[in-house]
Amino acid sequence: SHGRGALTTKSSSLCADITNNDAGEELTPSDTETKILQLAQSHFVGQALLTLIRVGVIDVLHMTEALTVDEIITKINDTKKASTSTINREALFRSLRLVCTSG
Repeated sequence: SHGRGALTTKSSSLCADITNNDAGEELTPSDTETKILQLAQSHFVGQALLTLIRVGVIDVLHMTEALTVDEIITKINDTKKASTSTINREALFRSLRLVCTSG
């Protein structure tokens, strides 16, 4: 049975391992920890993709070949002339990089 005590014991053991790492050994995450981290981070990829869709980046990229971030912003502003919103260049760049490197 995997009750509350088992989790607490494992957590205490992990904390002890981390705090007692006097040997200077490199701590590496287990496969399970890596998968949990990837699952948690996938939320950010989904949110970035949703934002790119809402802002109109996907529509602009669909219409043309490779563009710089500044060219993407210009095309979005051209297609949404009535919009007064400002696109943060750095945030757009980071969102594009995140989505593109996520596979």
